[in-house]
Amino acid sequence: MDLRYDIVVIGAGIAGASIAAELAPSARVLLLEMESQPGYHSTGRSAAYFSASYGTAAVRGITAASEQFFRKPPDDFTELSLLHPRDAVFIARQDQLKKMREFHHEVPQLQVLNQDEVLRRVPILDSNYLSDGLLETGGGDLEVDAILQGYLRRFRAAGGTLCCGQQVDSIAQLPGEWALSLNAVKLSNSQKREQVRCGIVVNAAGSWAGELGKLAGLGDLGLQPRRRTALMVKLPDAVDASEWPLTIDVEEQFYFKPDAGLLLVSPADETPSIACDARPEELDIALAMDRLERVTSLATNRIEHKWAGLRTFAPDGEFVVGFDPRVDGFFWMAGQGGYGVQSAPGLAKLAGSLVTGSTLLEGFASLDSFREVVSPARLLA
Repeated sequence: MDLRYDIVVIGAGIAGASIAAELAPSARVLLLEMESQPGYHSTGRSAAYFSASYGTAAVRGITAASEQFFRKPPDDFTELSLLHPRDAVFIARQDQLKKMREFHHEVPQLQVLNQDEVLRRVPILDSNYLSDGLLETGGGDLEVDAILQGYLRRFRAAGGTLCCGQQVDSIAQLPGEWALSLNAVKLSNSQKREQVRCGIVVNAAGSWAGELGKLAGLGDLGLQPRRRTALMVKLPDAVDASEWPLTIDVEEQFYFKPDAGLLLVSPADETPSIACDARPEELDIALAMDRLERVTSLATNRIEHKWAGLRTFAPDGEFVVGFDPRVDGFFWMAGQGGYGVQSAPGLAKLAGSLVTGSTLLEGFASLDSFREVVSPARLLA
């Protein structure tokens, strides 16, 4: 590892890997990861679904701009199919119909389904619970690891340097550059400290983005990690769920979808947390199973696997992407919430253009309209 780079990107999850791949062709870029491998935290624990109807207007717009990339990735990106078609159905109880109408008004391209039409698509739903639904077509399951590895491959091919097991201990602004003190923990448990200097720091540290902002003397911009729990539930042998849609409560009190012969279930919890290696809590596991049993005819207690991850949000729920206006050369790539994977191609293009001052091309020009929405400056007003 050299000691001087044009740009240092901190965090090798999907946010860091994607922007590093955008920047590497035109700059000397170092990508730092504190874990032994990229994508260990939120990226590796994603529900892996693409939906352009999910999130704020800016999230939906940036996600929509990413769709073509997933459907037809660049030739050098991967040989795998990145997006496997699967519809999504947003469901509502009778007392949630007002919320359903508001959601449909906001996303009018969704198709209204009556109770029978929903039950044909998701036959385990309880008709006494269900009222109506909204259908989204065009979404699907994402190959998260293939997406992450594709970005890392492009990054390396462009001359970028990836260093794992590197903890950033301090970030100091010097005249015309930044100095980062790194603490490398080796397998032998010995420690080696180095200092790296660069012109631009990109803070793509996921749930640790706020902590890195504090290290740089800039505060955390109100970024809050929130825990999200998921389980893999065994279905009865007679049940073939392979063609079921992703099923989401219209108020996001739960969701479930088929995954590798099992049913992925989440109570859609958003419990505030410190930045950490998240673990599922028994209360959230029980909540997920209770909600599944209340809305379906499925009676099961066989959980094959369970995990938790952290999703980090800004106070207004929008992405935080752009240079900090208080200093030179500190760039925020944070607050992706639960949308980081599905929005990665569009967000990386937008972020890359903001770092380099270049013009957005290749079908991403519409993202210019979101620059102010995602700017960190809005959180300093």
